[in-house]
Amino acid sequence: MRIVRACLAATALVAAGGCLGDGGMVSLTFDQQSMVSPALTAFTASNATANTSDDGFVHFTATSASGTLTMLVVAPIHAGDTIDLMAEHNFVSFDVPGAGWSSNGGTLAVDSVSPDKVRFNAVPMLGGSGSAKGSFVINGTGTFK
Repeated sequence: MRIVRACLAATALVAAGGCLGDGGMVSLTFDQQSMVSPALTAFTASNATANTSDDGFVHFTATSASGTLTMLVVAPIHAGDTIDLMAEHNFVSFDVPGAGWSSNGGTLAVDSVSPDKVRFNAVPMLGGSGSAKGSFVINGTGTFK
């Protein structure tokens, strides 16, 4: 009986929210590093999600062993949009345990929506919290589901 209940619960979750564990893929490089501490390497995550909230924002998240990428942009977004990260409320952050960096300009290009595919166009990052030091530029792509 427990197996039947577990199967029914899993089926309900799949029907309500898509495939279990079905996340997007993000692949980023941290270029033009200047005095960055703690050390950063490339970032890859296979669990990237995007959710539009009732308050009018799209919340993007991707986590891997090398850190957590979060973004907040004003909704709605459309294929072909260029999102200015200097505009109020739009930002990218990258965090590792005890340290975090925040965007200081740059743009995101929206290639498609549902899933949301974005390109990071030389997004400058500055140390913002904890022991984060230095600056770098994010380049790469992400598919957020």
